[in-house]
Amino acid sequence: MFLLLAGNTCFCQDIHSEKLFLNKQRGSNSHDQASLILSLTRQQQLINNKSLSDSLLKFLRAFPYNPTILYHTTNLKDIGKSSLNILSSETSNINTIKNEVTILTRNAVTSPIVLSRVKTEYFANSDSSYFPLDHQFSYLDKFQLNADWTIAGIPVEMNINKQDWFGVTNSVNTVSVKFDRDNYLATLKQELTTKINPNNFLSQLQDPVASLKESAEKELYGDLAYINTVYSGVLKEKINSLGDLSGFFKKDIVSVRNQLIDSKYSQSVKNKETQLAQLIQKKNNGESVDSSQIAGLEKSINELRGSGQILIALDRNKRNWDSSGLLKKINDWELVKAKKLSKYMNDAGTIIKLAKQHLNLSDVQRLFLSINKLNLGNNVISASPLTLDHFLNKGIMTEFLNNNKYLMLFSGKQPGYSSITDLSFVNNLFSQPTIAKAISLGTGGNGHSHTHLSVMSFDQSFNSGNIYNFLQPVWRSLVTSVSNQMQVGENGSITAEISRSASKYISGKTIVDSMAQRQSAMDRMLSGANLIGSMAFSFKYEDEHPKEGLSYLININKAALGYDNPGNPFLNSGSEEAELRVSKTFFKKKLKASWRSDIRQYKYSTDNDDRWRNSYSVLDISLKLPKGNFVSFRYMPDQMVRISGNSKSKVTSINRISVQASLSGKIGNKYYHNYLDLSYQSNNYIYQNTFFFNKSVSLSTYQSLTINKKIVYINLNFSNNKNASQYFYYNSSLMTESGISYQILKHISGSSAITYSSIKDWYQQTGIKQTLSGQLNRNFNINFYLDARKNLKLYRPLLYGPVRIDISVQYLFKK
Repeated sequence: MFLLLAGNTCFCQDIHSEKLFLNKQRGSNSHDQASLILSLTRQQQLINNKSLSDSLLKFLRAFPYNPTILYHTTNLKDIGKSSLNILSSETSNINTIKNEVTILTRNAVTSPIVLSRVKTEYFANSDSSYFPLDHQFSYLDKFQLNADWTIAGIPVEMNINKQDWFGVTNSVNTVSVKFDRDNYLATLKQELTTKINPNNFLSQLQDPVASLKESAEKELYGDLAYINTVYSGVLKEKINSLGDLSGFFKKDIVSVRNQLIDSKYSQSVKNKETQLAQLIQKKNNGESVDSSQIAGLEKSINELRGSGQILIALDRNKRNWDSSGLLKKINDWELVKAKKLSKYMNDAGTIIKLAKQHLNLSDVQRLFLSINKLNLGNNVISASPLTLDHFLNKGIMTEFLNNNKYLMLFSGKQPGYSSITDLSFVNNLFSQPTIAKAISLGTGGNGHSHTHLSVMSFDQSFNSGNIYNFLQPVWRSLVTSVSNQMQVGENGSITAEISRSASKYISGKTIVDSMAQRQSAMDRMLSGANLIGSMAFSFKYEDEHPKEGLSYLININKAALGYDNPGNPFLNSGSEEAELRVSKTFFKKKLKASWRSDIRQYKYSTDNDDRWRNSYSVLDISLKLPKGNFVSFRYMPDQMVRISGNSKSKVTSINRISVQASLSGKIGNKYYHNYLDLSYQSNNYIYQNTFFFNKSVSLSTYQSLTINKKIVYINLNFSNNKNASQYFYYNSSLMTESGISYQILKHISGSSAITYSSIKDWYQQTGIKQTLSGQLNRNFNINFYLDARKNLKLYRPLLYGPVRIDISVQYLFKK
């Protein structure tokens, strides 16, 4: 590495420092130290020599100290040689340096961008379900390209989507670029494992049972020392062979016995006992014997007997450790250390801290240590319920987190037409075109303990795809939120959030603003008018106790009728919600019971006090059986009522009771699996101002039998409904499917099935299903799905088309 020094003064000071260092270290390696000083002195002499060429002077000043290009000598008189001689000795290594510089430059130029992975996918769907009147086929196609790059050492994901839904919308094209933080931290973690030893972290932890363990080990050492004394010190080697007795609690007494007294050793000592008895008999008979031989045999026998006493002492101490609870405490502490080590090495903050200390990172790589997120193009933001939550947009968003200081910046636009594949995010096809901006700052990152202050602005038009956009007003909202999350105990957390909004119309030529006020949104935000009526708050407390198998959650939300936050498409103004979740396991986690209850109330008008209240609950009880099987019971009551003044009227109610069971096993070399769902449901609902009552019993079974590489399956869904209704899904129905999955070639599989389905007073159908899935080579995959049905009887027009075709093609490029 080249050390850049500024000016001759610094250079001379460095020489002086090296001389002082040499004086202190004389005798350690005088040859290398003298060579170092001479190298520094010679380079300074070269720089001061005006006879050298300008190019060489620039070269030397740019690299004031590099031992690989300096001429080393131990003769101080050589310093006075002519500059020409010095130059001739130095130029011998200039070519080497030029090669090094060329390699470094080439790497910097040729490797700033590395393409590591490219995956393409084409998906096509043809279906007539969207046009039930004339059964016209629609065609949806989607092309997607995913590429993983490393730019200046930073991993980046790029995604390109092109989607067409012919007959419904125009093309939807999206591009997104995302900083892959998880991959970046994983790369840093891998590099750190070669630099540091994670186990060094454990030495900093204070052992809560250290004193108890030390006392127990001291007692064990005392017992072994006493036994060694009794047997005249012959057991010293045996005791030493046990190793570190501090880890004795981890050892099994049988393995220790095999270590001290194995079968060969025991048999050898028995032979020596026989030999000793013979020698003693000879001695008693007055015969001449070797006394040293007798002493050696007695030593071996005493060593065996002493080893037996050692085993007795070890077993006695271990039993004492166990009965006193010490072993359990030691084992618990070992688990805690392992957990802490795993948490330590997987904690993002720890990885960043260690990377700054131990890795040679570029300025760009150091900058991205502080960047939590960086998304460009089409992306979804989920920060919190009262800021941005599942907000689909095209824009730029970045989060900085450095030394626990947090900053988020965002600017983007939500399109009026959402992608068909984005329905799971926005829950509607025609969302409002919105321009949004946001800033959030505070301490801590999302998902951890934090305190954030957020300010967001939204400009919405009400066209929803209407071509007369210029006639529509624009609604402007300003939202401020404060969010706080804190840890409670080891696994618990409390998250509280409070928010206020202020909204107004931007004046339009054709719209008369009934709320006409010349206050800006900021003025309204800072005013105290309608303070409570334009606020929202959220509170959530969750915790779990793994040892007791208990977990619970309490969630309370409220949004006033005047609160408007377009950043969360699922947020309902004028809503209140209270939720409780509890889960508990019994009998060593074989039995699990959970309860969830959610009550929501909606109020949409300031002109009256009408409200709609919905209560939803789920009780689950599940029993684990051997070999992965289970039996479970579920009860689901659901009810909605309308409250008008003091009167309540039921709108809908559903009560469902169901039993599920899974049974799997083997018959010879064949594997079978059965799943059963039996349920009873009662419904009360209003349809066209008429109150209906319906009861139904349904049965679902899924059975499969695996024979070699083939799977034969039969699926059945049967529902018997009393009081058929105008809703086809409340009528009695039967759906069956019988098929087989098979391997065609080595990497191609398929399945074929025959289906039959009927809904009372609607239709009777039969059909086929065919799938093909294959990996044509290591990088190329293709999937095909066909569902074709034919009407046997048709009583009413169908809502779903008889034919559906899906095709998916994937290709993975590897660099």
